[in-house]
Amino acid sequence: MALIKATGVKLTPSFHATLSSNQSLTNNTGTIAIFNAETFDTNSAYDTSTGKFQPQVSGKYFIYASVYLEMGASSNLNRVLSYVQKNGTNVLFNYNDARANPTRAFSINPSGVIELNGSSDYVQLNVQVIAQTTASGLYIGGGTGGDASFSYFGAYRIGD
Repeated sequence: MALIKATGVKLTPSFHATLSSNQSLTNNTGTIAIFNAETFDTNSAYDTSTGKFQPQVSGKYFIYASVYLEMGASSNLNRVLSYVQKNGTNVLFNYNDARANPTRAFSINPSGVIELNGSSDYVQLNVQVIAQTTASGLYIGGGTGGDASFSYFGAYRIGD
């Protein structure tokens, strides 16, 4: 079997963003995750103040995220839903259910392909804790050390 080498392939527009600090969540409330520190943004298409990726090039995009959730010092985190929204509508979902063994922290990782029109379409990441036994001290981030790089959001164009 011969390997095919791709030359000149550019996976742009693309971006990768992280959190500069932990982001608080409220129980039973969807929250847009605002990844406010860009690692890169090839076309200035990601807005660090709104969490929106709005590329001005139409095509299919691979969207990925990893969201580290923590519940302070207790082990009461039960269920979390994350979803990538296209123009405010949920299109990619990821669900974690720890009701059988409540935990203090875990990660959820939504990803998939979304077609964007290159003019008005945008994507954002929404996170919702849908059940927990304690409603305080929940956040997106990097744990007790504050290393928010455990959570990230990104995308890149994969074709027309």
